[in-house]
Amino acid sequence: MCFFSCVETKLSENEAKDLIVKTLNLPQRFRYDVNKRPSMGSGFELDGLKDAGLITGYRLDASYPVSFELTDIGKSCYLGEDSNGFKFKTNDVDFDQIIGVSVNQTDQTAIVRFTVKATNVTLAGRAFAQTNAGFSGRKYINYSLDNPIQGEFVFKKFDNGWQLQTNQNKSSDELLNLILNGER
Repeated sequence: MCFFSCVETKLSENEAKDLIVKTLNLPQRFRYDVNKRPSMGSGFELDGLKDAGLITGYRLDASYPVSFELTDIGKSCYLGEDSNGFKFKTNDVDFDQIIGVSVNQTDQTAIVRFTVKATNVTLAGRAFAQTNAGFSGRKYINYSLDNPIQGEFVFKKFDNGWQLQTNQNKSSDELLNLILNGER
């Protein structure tokens, strides 16, 4: 005898994909901003851009804003500047695939495992992914630009549809950054 609902709770892979894309607001575009005011790490990021052939000689002097010359290749990923920094497009991040969906009928929840991937990777993105951010051993871009990155969300079924249960008070940007930084 059914006391609540005799309808089986289901979440198809296509529905799960739609939930992930909507939750993470995919695709998202990424850029890296080089600060105009020199800091201890400025030389590292500028060296990375120079080594990649995106800029030529640069000036790094605490008394003046950072300056450099863009090469023709560098112009392809340069987005411009504002009062704070120079903006370089690095990549986009988009949905890749659903790895698995596990539905708990009793709790009416679903664990969705999925991957996202970097797309439209620019030469600046490659440069920042290969350049150490100071002496920390970390790179300016710390997620894979070549391999899918796994994430996992828990959704709960309500009468008006599936709703995110984990990290529900975070923005799409914050959620995606947690995934990119290996925190799912």
